[in-house]
Amino acid sequence: MESMTGWACALIVCALMASLTDWLTQDTSLSRTVRFVLGGFLLCALVFPMGSAVREAGAALSSFSEVPREPELPDMTKLEKEVLKEKLSEGVREALSQEGIYPESVEVELTVTDTGDITRLKAAVVLPEDAALSCLRAETLLRDHLGMEAEVTHT
Repeated sequence: MESMTGWACALIVCALMASLTDWLTQDTSLSRTVRFVLGGFLLCALVFPMGSAVREAGAALSSFSEVPREPELPDMTKLEKEVLKEKLSEGVREALSQEGIYPESVEVELTVTDTGDITRLKAAVVLPEDAALSCLRAETLLRDHLGMEAEVTHT
C-alpha cells in the first residue's frame, strides 16, 4: 500500500511540475514541443510502476511453476517392519477366527519400496490337522477379502 501512495504522490508532483513548465513556456515557439515532452514524461511516470508490478508478478508466477517436491520418506526400519508384520498377522488371525477358522500359526511377508509403499503381501497360514477342509476357505478369504497372496497348509 505504501508503494501505491508513493506512486500517486510522485505522479501528482510530476503533473504539477509539468503544469508549471507549460505555464512558463506558454507563449514561446517551443510550446508545442515542451507539451509533447511533458506528456511523454507524465505517461512514463504513470506507466513505470505498472512495469515493475508486472515484473514482480512474473517472478511470483515463475516461483509457482516450480512444484515443491514432497519430502522423501525415510526407509522403513526393521523395527517398523516387524511391528507391521505383527499387526498384519493379528489381523489375519482375527479375520480367520471370525469365519470359524483357528490357525496354529500365521506368518506375514511384505515387500516395501523405498518410498514406503507396500508392493507385496503374503500370508503363510498353518491350520491344525482337523481343519484341513478349511484350507480352501481360508485361502479364498485371504485372497479375495484381504487382498493378500495366500499359502495355507495344515499339519
